[in-house]
Amino acid sequence: MAALQQRDISVYFTVNLIAYMIISLIYVNINPRAKNLLNNVWGVLFGGFMVIVVLKIIQIVGI
Repeated sequence: MAALQQRDISVYFTVNLIAYMIISLIYVNINPRAKNLLNNVWGVLFGGFMVIVVLKIIQIVGI
């Protein structure tokens, strides 16, 4: 993405969030004890994603 001169941090966060989702879904099936920790991390990352969505909506609406 750096080669495409992408400067918006929300794009990087979203791509990393998707990668985390895929990796955590695979890892939970391998190691069930890690499920609780991964669910907590997932909650924090999802909260960050929702903040980005709300900021983009505010930017589009112009509030």
